[in-house]
Amino acid sequence: MLDIGYFVNYNLDVLSKSFKQFQDYIKRKQAEKNAANMFLSLGGINERQAQILQMYDENPTLILTVKDFQGKFMITPTTAKNDLVLLMNRGLVHEIALNKVKKGYTKGDSFDEEIGKILKKQN
Repeated sequence: MLDIGYFVNYNLDVLSKSFKQFQDYIKRKQAEKNAANMFLSLGGINERQAQILQMYDENPTLILTVKDFQGKFMITPTTAKNDLVLLMNRGLVHEIALNKVKKGYTKGDSFDEEIGKILKKQN
């Protein structure tokens, strides 16, 4: 009887901890999505592109590749590249050569100016 009580208590504790971690995960993802929504107000960008901009806003020295975006968003290389090209055309993302073949992407020249406009609108 003691073994069953221990078993039940242990499993209830594990379930309780798992549920708390799941709630924390959901809250974190909702906060990330809300933060990315700010970038949607730039207009003409999709949610993935807004999340890309959020990544650069959080870490201005970040250098990422198409493969990084492909893995993060579970998209094809073509889709990732198309998202980046649109952001590059607007000056929000800048392409750099990492080697003879591989390209990296950094925060663009117009990034701070465009984000500043968003922040002014919100205040």
